[in-house]
Amino acid sequence: MAFGLGEKGKPMSESTVDLRLQSLQVKGCVEVLGVERYGRRVRLKLPNEIPGLVPSIADRQAIDLEQMDFFEVPENRLLILEREGHRCFYCLRKIDATNYVIEHVVS
Repeated sequence: MAFGLGEKGKPMSESTVDLRLQSLQVKGCVEVLGVERYGRRVRLKLPNEIPGLVPSIADRQAIDLEQMDFFEVPENRLLILEREGHRCFYCLRKIDATNYVIEHVVS
């Protein structure tokens, strides 16, 4: 941040840097580790460490594949198509929403 540009291309003042760091600290994005002669030591937080930014695993709903109807619900079929990278699971042929069916391979 010390190399950032301020008004009219000038370096930011120390007070502006202080305000910006305080703002990031209040938002939970950085942790100020110490103030030293040549500046501040900060620790940047990862997205999953910032409260409210990334939902926790407990907040996500578990998907029960046994309860999903892939034959009758078109949206569920599109999820399979996206998951498989638009290729048939069995023969790896390129498929899209216009030319696929759920089970085209006869056992």
